[in-house]
Amino acid sequence: MAASLTYHVTAARVDDSHARITARGHELTLNIKKGSGEAGFNAAETLLAGLGACILTNVNAIGEKIRLQIDAARMEFEAARREVVHWFLRRQSKRRAWLARLAGHRKVV
Repeated sequence: MAASLTYHVTAARVDDSHARITARGHELTLNIKKGSGEAGFNAAETLLAGLGACILTNVNAIGEKIRLQIDAARMEFEAARREVVHWFLRRQSKRRAWLARLAGHRKVV
């Protein structure tokens, strides 16, 4: 059985526009201001960048295994954001409302 890999990443809000992400002594500063790209990569772009890095890591590993020299590789991703509330969040919201009624209209978080 293969050993499992574990990851630890810390995300901290710096100000209205920036978050500092750290992992293994490395640091990223990300944009956290909705609708603005001035402060750097936003979370969706970072997710797509991570996907690209993951695929390129596999391209390198497979290339090494089959002794194939890879001089260059490039991918482009395009994604569209959907403004849809996920079913799980809708259920959570209904559950909170039900718990609030049950608790005598006290705020339940």
